[in-house]
Amino acid sequence: MFEYELIGKGEEPLAKEHIVINCIARKSTTKLIEVKNPYKDKEVTYKVETDLINPGGPKKFSIPAGKSYEYPLTITPLLGGIYTG
Repeated sequence: MFEYELIGKGEEPLAKEHIVINCIARKSTTKLIEVKNPYKDKEVTYKVETDLINPGGPKKFSIPAGKSYEYPLTITPLLGGIYTG
């Protein structure tokens, strides 16, 4: 019989991709972002958080087992320039 002691540090998951949205100041733009449920046997509920100004879209959504969801992110930049979030 073997006994092991595992030592590690949990970290936040890395981003899956970098999304760029080109838009015009004071005009709403919607980007559909595909979010997949990685589990084949259970539903997953996601809570949306962003530091963008005035985002639009559901604050929470659920995805059935093995399915995906097109999350509609709507942004309306007040001024021109580059925003990150």
